[in-house]
Amino acid sequence: MESTGTINFDPDLASFASRAGGWMIDTVITTLALLPGLLLLLAGSGIARLLALPLLGLGLVLVAWSYTVAVAQHGQWVGNRLMSTTVVNATNGEFVDRPHAFTRFIVRAVFSPIFFAGFVLAFTNTSRRTFHDQTAETVVIRPRRASWSIDEEGAESNGT
Repeated sequence: MESTGTINFDPDLASFASRAGGWMIDTVITTLALLPGLLLLLAGSGIARLLALPLLGLGLVLVAWSYTVAVAQHGQWVGNRLMSTTVVNATNGEFVDRPHAFTRFIVRAVFSPIFFAGFVLAFTNTSRRTFHDQTAETVVIRPRRASWSIDEEGAESNGT
């Protein structure tokens, strides 16, 4: 799944700040989902540590499933929703399918913790696409800002 890097629609791109905010929110939620397994792993011994691994796996599966379904159906997981951003297909602006949403999650989960390696790429291109965006053929957008002109208002009041 590799994108050519070409966006074939006219999106309002999400800001770096809103993307960073969404990432931090998602990281907190992911950490909370993994916390029971992490605590058992760190504090336990013997059987407790053995139980920690399936618990960590379960937490990761639940987060991955939740992210994949939400992004595929609505273009947003928790961080996106709170920061008013949406993940869409970079080619046509539609919501992505589940395989692309899952790919985006996995690549983001692997590369983001490594010195924000996945996000560094966003500073090098005008579409602000990170490594996980390019791999999953996505772009993060914000809602279009409402605009009006005096001409539009005049046309409405004249009945035209």
